[in-house]
Amino acid sequence: THYSNLKVAAQKHKGLINGAMLFDSKEMKPLYKLQIGNPGSSFAFEIAKNIGFPTHVLNRAKQKSGGKHVSFDQQLQQLEIDKIVVDKKEKELESKDVQLSEMIEKYSNLLGDVKRNKKQIIEKARQEAYEIVADSNKAIENTIKEIKEVKADKSRTKDIRKKLIEKKDSIKNKLGSTKVTEPKQDSLENINSPITIGDYVKIKNTDIIGELINIEGKDAMVDVNDVKLKTTLAKLVKTNQQPNYKSTFRSRRNRQNIMSEINEKAANFSLTVDLRGKRAEEALSILQKYVDEAILLSMHDISILHGKGDGILRPLIRDYLKTIEEIKDFGDAPLDMGGAGITKVHFH
Repeated sequence: THYSNLKVAAQKHKGLINGAMLFDSKEMKPLYKLQIGNPGSSFAFEIAKNIGFPTHVLNRAKQKSGGKHVSFDQQLQQLEIDKIVVDKKEKELESKDVQLSEMIEKYSNLLGDVKRNKKQIIEKARQEAYEIVADSNKAIENTIKEIKEVKADKSRTKDIRKKLIEKKDSIKNKLGSTKVTEPKQDSLENINSPITIGDYVKIKNTDIIGELINIEGKDAMVDVNDVKLKTTLAKLVKTNQQPNYKSTFRSRRNRQNIMSEINEKAANFSLTVDLRGKRAEEALSILQKYVDEAILLSMHDISILHGKGDGILRPLIRDYLKTIEEIKDFGDAPLDMGGAGITKVHFH
């Protein structure tokens, strides 16, 4: 039925259930698929507009049908959009849940290995310490005994003390010397100097360190163990830390690991970020990290779900997007994909 009161009645009364024939509102054609559980929209005004009905006729029809009917129809359309978003989130959640279970199992195994190794190391150190202390006590007792036997003969006492010192040095060698190397502090003078080709740089909000190999205007190319990453100078921080690539084999393995990590991030990257209900500062912080990651992974487009609400987030988000040079354009999503409640972003 296209009669709204019947749709409402089916929702309120037991024994009745709504159904809807699915419709492609973008192409303006029926899909001939039945969906049970929710009422559908008739898309009457959209279809009429699409086939060329005069605007004044449509406006008159909306007035005749009443604001409640139009509002109800729009709510049905929004409900369908929300359902699509929820279904997508549900699939993403299932995937993340599987990954989380695998990670928990992996780290549980690693933790078990660490505990076992820790116990063995402590036991070995305890035994070695016991042997060293026992050896030391024995040496001291023998020294005291010899001094008493020679009755404080100066030359003999001197020889005995020399032996004790030699024994002390021997014990020191057994204990070994542990040098604590303090981490090098980045020179403020070096860090604050302009970034130039050949400098080691770190990409903001990541642990990626590489060598800057090219600069074109505000764009930059970073070599991370033979993997070329394109980004902007604004996202780079100069550092004195250097990546440790010691051998060809290890370099190849590191490069494979980096590419594997990038591919995994790209595969698990969600093309939609939901900022609804977030405070302005929190939403902007989440958006900055999300856009940076999208650029790093060379995504072509993303969607930002902010809702219509009272319009606080929408202008804040768009003002920020205007500052990103990698963005080609952005605007409202199509009506059937969320309309003004979602901002669609396209990258160069």
